Amino acid sequence: MSDYLQNPYLKQVLGRLNIPIPSPEILNRNNTAISYDELQDKVAVIGTVDENGEWYKALNDTLVSRTKLEYYSESINVLILDATGAETIDDLEKIYSFANANIGRVKRNGRILVLSTAAAKASNEANIASKALVGFVKSLAKEVGGKGTIVNGLRLPSVSEVKKAGKVDNVWPLIHFFISDRSVFITGQTMVADSGIKTVDYAGSGNLEGKWALVTGAARGIGADTARALAREGAKVIVLDIPQAEESLKQVAEEIGGVALAADITKDQAENDTRALLKKHKAQLDILVNNTRYHQRQNFEKH
Repeated sequence: MSDYLQNPYLKQVLGRLNIPIPSPEILNRNNTAISYDELQDKVAVIGTVDENGEWYKALNDTLVSRTKLEYYSESINVLILDATGAETIDDLEKIYSFANANIGRVKRNGRILVLSTAAAKASNEANIASKALVGFVKSLAKEVGGKGTIVNGLRLPSVSEVKKAGKVDNVWPLIHFFISDRSVFITGQTMVADSGIKTVDYAGSGNLEGKWALVTGAARGIGADTARALAREGAKVIVLDIPQAEESLKQVAEEIGGVALAADITKDQAENDTRALLKKHKAQLDILVNNTRYHQRQNFEKH
């Protein structure tokens, strides 16, 4: 529907009829293989509660080589609010003041990421501050969502905890996801990364090389686009849909170099056909995307 509303002729007709014209923002989507270089031209600004904080220093060290990191800009692509040191209501006021001064400078289709920490033994005031940030993320997402701006929160362990489990760089793929166009359909959410985080470096084409994926409802729409995305990352994709959609299904499979499987997953035969196909290619199923409403758990888990 939004595509039609961007039509200038339709806008003109509706305007003459005095019909209000909803004008949803066209969201930027990245349809290429994932690369950390894709943020090189993005202007990033970081605000913090504590300039001596561990995460603030780590963020600066990471972003300086991967984005256009600025301390101030009138045109911001990525705004990071570092509240990892927030333990009191006064700390929240600091981060709010910084946000209030810079949110208006965030460009359309921009990204705002709110970072916090979840201390194992925190004071009551610190716990209140942490919960307040979750509400702040949701409210801010609604406020700026009309501009296509995506707002999310990421609750991190302490830097020392991450170092014990691995490297601080393990967190970078998470941050990259939330500040890039990859997070276009996620907003208003606060995710939690525990101290044992061991994130796989997901950048670069071919990181799913050798993996087999099955996408149901893949003849068109979200299912077809999901299959394309998996194929771009190197996966061999089985696209499955009902027999009535076989022609469209074959076109998707041919486009991505995948395998078409016309089957009705509400029938037991679909399971047998899937098993036979995998056996034929001497493969096992690594990734399953159930894009249909039907979910027969016992069958899916057998694969």
